[in-house]
Amino acid sequence: MQELIELKDVTIGYDGKGILGPLDLSLGRGGFSGILGPNGGGKSTLLKTMLGLLPPVSGTVERKPGIVFGYVPQNENFDPIFPVSVEEVVSMGRCAMVPAGKGLSKTDRDIVRRSMEKAGVGHLGKRAFRSLSGGEKQRTLLARAVSGEPDALVLDEPTASIDVKGRLK
Repeated sequence: MQELIELKDVTIGYDGKGILGPLDLSLGRGGFSGILGPNGGGKSTLLKTMLGLLPPVSGTVERKPGIVFGYVPQNENFDPIFPVSVEEVVSMGRCAMVPAGKGLSKTDRDIVRRSMEKAGVGHLGKRAFRSLSGGEKQRTLLARAVSGEPDALVLDEPTASIDVKGRLK
């Protein structure tokens, strides 16, 4: 199995203060892993450190060069004044693929549409993100992550706010 991420003697935390570790961990292509622990135990901090969103307090995090991650955070807060639609949120997942100053191509828009359909929010495209239920927001964020055609998906509380029927899909 090819390693996508490897943590070597990593301690995670904030402002130089460790909350968990040291950890040695490797995740490979084709695998499926879960992180379990109590609220406040450092699960989200670990994911953010693995993705490079937070620096480790100590140790090293190695990521395969060129790897693309799709990340669904535990919660996403868009300013409610900002009138962004579901389709626009999902389109944000394509931003890394679009050259500066260019808009989405037909192919990009097709990928966005397919991602929305897969996540069950295809019918909500024109709705304001701020008007959605918690589960609809979570599905929209999943569609955003998938639209970037990632090598790996990182899901922090992926079923938060999603009803039982939606969790079974």
